[in-house]
Amino acid sequence: MRWNFSFSKSDYFHMIGAFIQSYIDTTKFKKRSVLIRLQQIGYDINELLDEMFRYFFLSFHKADYVVDIFTFFYFEGIKILFRFAYSSMKVHKETIKGVSDKNKIRDSFQKECYANTDWSYLHERAYKYRIARSHYDINKSEGAKLSNEREEYKILNDFLPNTEGCPSS
Repeated sequence: MRWNFSFSKSDYFHMIGAFIQSYIDTTKFKKRSVLIRLQQIGYDINELLDEMFRYFFLSFHKADYVVDIFTFFYFEGIKILFRFAYSSMKVHKETIKGVSDKNKIRDSFQKECYANTDWSYLHERAYKYRIARSHYDINKSEGAKLSNEREEYKILNDFLPNTEGCPSS
């Protein structure tokens, strides 16, 4: 799923990387036990988050849950992805923390999500997560800064519809 269909592929991958970094910046104080555990066993949480966000949770939750998340996304925007990523990790943190082999984290987490996710509880946890726009704004996140310091991060505005030939009001 691409968040904005007019982005080029490289812009899209830059945005998803910035979004992952923004998520980590936002949650590092709330989900520290999971992050610390993953660091202890040498697992890069970026891999897990990349798959969650790139495939819109479809790898980790049943299709009917994903349809609901997608519906919420249309009403609430990008912050819903933060909420459900946080909620998924919160609800299944004991499974994540219980795995000692970094190569089994993803599979264990996926199996746990498919087998033991109570949608009502996942939804409840998602909405208990308070986030401020300053934390999830991709333009303000550390990850949005390009590695080349001489380049400025520019906001792409090519997502605006082409109104050429349309009657003006």
